[in-house]
Amino acid sequence: MTQHLFVYGTLKQAWRRQKTALGAASEIIEQLQQQGQYLGEARLRGALYHLGRYPGLVLNPMGLWSHRCRLAGVSGSEWVYGELWHIEEELWPLLDRYEGADRPPYEYHRLRVSAVMEPGDEPAEAWAYVLNTSRWQGEVPEWIASGRFEG
Repeated sequence: MTQHLFVYGTLKQAWRRQKTALGAASEIIEQLQQQGQYLGEARLRGALYHLGRYPGLVLNPMGLWSHRCRLAGVSGSEWVYGELWHIEEELWPLLDRYEGADRPPYEYHRLRVSAVMEPGDEPAEAWAYVLNTSRWQGEVPEWIASGRFEG
């Protein structure tokens, strides 16, 4: 069974070219390249935060932290930009482990999202790893106003 995955951080193609710098992630990246199929660039509604070496997606742009950026006069995208992939079922446990979604305390939750590939296209249902914001109470990561993780 094949399913879609929306990626917006270290699993994007640009990061695959830097896989030697990613250490443990290189195995996941290698398997994604071999067993997944790149469908193209995509975007979804949400907000992106810089968590150090990687980003975190929050689906409600007016939620937890984004309102603080807007109140401070910081403007930016309400879109998160990434890629859409076909993923084989056997990759999910490996991806869940990599994203910290396989055991408590969960860093991310794998949730269903709607991603758009081109303006005017119908949204495609996909899975995405969404930040578990309960782990960040009191701490506000840097908002990535562009919606694009560059590292």
